[in-house]
Amino acid sequence: MLYDKDEGALIMIIEYSLEKEESLMQHTMEETYGKLLLTKLFTHVWFGDWGQYENSIKQFPNGLVDAFPFHPFYDRKITHFWYDNYFLNPGTYFIPLYVSHYITLTNQEKEQTRQDLIQLTKNIDEKDFPHPLDIEKFPDHVGSLTAFIAIAAKKEVEATKAQDNDLAEQMVYLQKHIFESCLEVAIKQLWYYNRDKIQDPFFKEFIPFYLFAMEDLRYT
Repeated sequence: MLYDKDEGALIMIIEYSLEKEESLMQHTMEETYGKLLLTKLFTHVWFGDWGQYENSIKQFPNGLVDAFPFHPFYDRKITHFWYDNYFLNPGTYFIPLYVSHYITLTNQEKEQTRQDLIQLTKNIDEKDFPHPLDIEKFPDHVGSLTAFIAIAAKKEVEATKAQDNDLAEQMVYLQKHIFESCLEVAIKQLWYYNRDKIQDPFFKEFIPFYLFAMEDLRYT
């Protein structure tokens, strides 16, 4: 995976060997699975779950991990400290991680999204998604919405494997819908208003990478 910071784009999602003459189907599966792994990694960061983050990062090849601009700055103790200061503890550095702080959704938009997520989360394996997925009300947290995109990505993997094109397309649409209607503008606003406040290098690199990667992942 290559990230061109100057260009602001995720250039390649999954590398694969032409020498193996992989079929288009196999390549599609690799890209889809890579999208799932990366989205789950993002979810762990937004929830501040560093044990899960460390487990997830091990699933990527070393060359791929080296291309993540935030990971060289990861130190569990320091990253945990700044996560709490930025996203948990009220004070000088506090930054809300709730979509409703940055954008306004109508009640109809919230309810439609909630109903979509109710259908999405039926029969999921909770071991794959250990974070809170309560949808009794609209899931407002950036981590929750990213987790739902990861669930849709997992179902896209399963549908692609089963050659269920209709379901795979539905899951692609749902990922784009959640990102475009809820996350994209909120994260752009979060970064615009708080970029000078964020001095920790892990989060200073992570937030713009998350935004660019999620845009590219949803359109590949």
